[in-house]
Amino acid sequence: MRNLEGKLRLLAVALAAAAVAACGGESGSSEQQKITGTISLGAGARVCVDRNLNLQCDAGDPAARADAEGRYEILVDVGLDVSQHLLVAEPAGGKAAEGQPHRLATWAGWSNELNVLNTLVASQVLSRSAADANAAYGDIVRTFGLAEGVSLSATWASIEPVAQVALREAIDAAREQSGTEGYSASVVTKASLALIESLSRYVDGSTGQLLPAATAYFVKTDVRGTLGLELCLVPEVHRMNIVTEGGAPVLDKENDVKALIGLQGADGVTQAENLGAKIRGRGNSTWGMPKKPFRLMLDASAGLLGMTSGRQWTLLANYADKTLLRNEVAFCLARTLGMPYTPQSRMVELVFNGEYLGQYQLSNRTDELEVELKAQAMKEGVNTAAPLSEFNDVFLIEIDERLDSHFWFRTETSIPYAMQTDSDSEQTARVARWFNHLEDVLRDRSVVDRMGRVSQYIDLESLIDFSLVNELLKNNDVFFSSTSMYRSLPDGRLIFGPVWDFDIAAGNNNTTNFVQHPHGWYLPERFNGWYFNTLMEEQSFRFLREARWKYLSSQMRRVDRFVEQAAAAMGASQTRNFERWPILDQWVWPNAVVLGSHEAEVRYLRDWMTERASWMDQNIGE
Repeated sequence: MRNLEGKLRLLAVALAAAAVAACGGESGSSEQQKITGTISLGAGARVCVDRNLNLQCDAGDPAARADAEGRYEILVDVGLDVSQHLLVAEPAGGKAAEGQPHRLATWAGWSNELNVLNTLVASQVLSRSAADANAAYGDIVRTFGLAEGVSLSATWASIEPVAQVALREAIDAAREQSGTEGYSASVVTKASLALIESLSRYVDGSTGQLLPAATAYFVKTDVRGTLGLELCLVPEVHRMNIVTEGGAPVLDKENDVKALIGLQGADGVTQAENLGAKIRGRGNSTWGMPKKPFRLMLDASAGLLGMTSGRQWTLLANYADKTLLRNEVAFCLARTLGMPYTPQSRMVELVFNGEYLGQYQLSNRTDELEVELKAQAMKEGVNTAAPLSEFNDVFLIEIDERLDSHFWFRTETSIPYAMQTDSDSEQTARVARWFNHLEDVLRDRSVVDRMGRVSQYIDLESLIDFSLVNELLKNNDVFFSSTSMYRSLPDGRLIFGPVWDFDIAAGNNNTTNFVQHPHGWYLPERFNGWYFNTLMEEQSFRFLREARWKYLSSQMRRVDRFVEQAAAAMGASQTRNFERWPILDQWVWPNAVVLGSHEAEVRYLRDWMTERASWMDQNIGE
């Protein structure tokens, strides 16, 4: 069927060209033929016959501009065999509009419609992955796993808008990877081949359409990883010096102590000195451990060690995590999924009032997000009393059973929420009312399009990504504490993340055999996670989660390599840390194993994650 479809296309193009030639072309001359078609880039786009197959409209290439309806008409010599050449489209003015790709292409002998599908077909042939356009189309259909009788050409119009956004992202990523600024054939082809693989995860093989609720966000973040971009920074170890006023100790989590901060890069070059700050303790169970975590508030916003500028910083001690890496692994997974506002962090060796305290993890946690939300809150009409239908509040909130925030509430289903951004009792009451309404929406199974209804309130893709990071690592704290989500404008939906607090995850917890073992689903056991569990009743949500897992699973070898390289980069730093804190052969709450060396701890983490990912591969479709 598909071979016949391709042959009929070729015949139609040949007959059209012959008819035009017989009529003498646009000018009535027998020396020219007319090529007509459509382009999805819209009015003003330049379309040319790419005679040297470089995906560029070079000087001398026959060309024309698309009209207001995206139609184009090019006159070429009758002697030119257009079936052997590409048609290439460049955006008007040479710069693509937001969400549009920088290039589109098609084989003139295959189709004169310039869209992303035909660009993928053309790239398959240019890369020699397929002998001709017909074979390339068949390969794409097979990669997408389409059922017999499903025509990708017929269903493509529904995919094109998402594919355009994703192709643009793919081309930009391929340029970044290659270090070039242009749109060469190699860049566009590489981007297109990656996009084929990425799209295949989100297309429903039975219909030839995107999975319900799948958007450009999933596809464009997928394609960056598929291209092989380095999404996780191997942590060099820097040096940090903190001197408090009068040498005062940090005694608790409530009282600030004035301090000056100095930073040296891993190369020994001074990055900052005499930064004014206030320091206090932080953490819950971790504050009770010998190696204390800290919270820093700089006197003025600053970007530390290349991270985004901010005032609030966290020093994680990672005392119970003898790899010193689990939090960084969680951040790596979140970055692989493209989760917004994933905390940045750097490893530092901390000297406090002249005393060496070991290796810490310096992070800006949610500071960047909080700054953005604070700016939104200052706009007129935001965070003001309004009917529920016009709810306009922005906030960062956290599920936290400890409820140690100034403003907090429990919903009607007893989920404990603590406000994390500046708030007051009036806003807290408004937010509580909105969450109770959200829970009513989630519990209403009578709605025909339940997923569509829920997606008006929750960014479902963020929930899926958040759930996968926590499920993969079996994070003991998820839906108990440190479970963040936020609402910002203009989107106005609840977004899950950023991820945080994974030091006793990934097999580093012996409180139950279930949480320690790499097998078994974990999130369904969490009561406060019923939002996720009730959505798992919906087939479309399960399919989308399965598609997203397939992408993350495809990246697990790279994540494992990151863990290996990150551990090696610590080198002498981790040795000094465990000389200061000689616990490698001691049990520390809630360790699942005591292995005696940093190398063995890292190997345990890597093996645990490999087995966990393998189990999820085998069971994700259940």
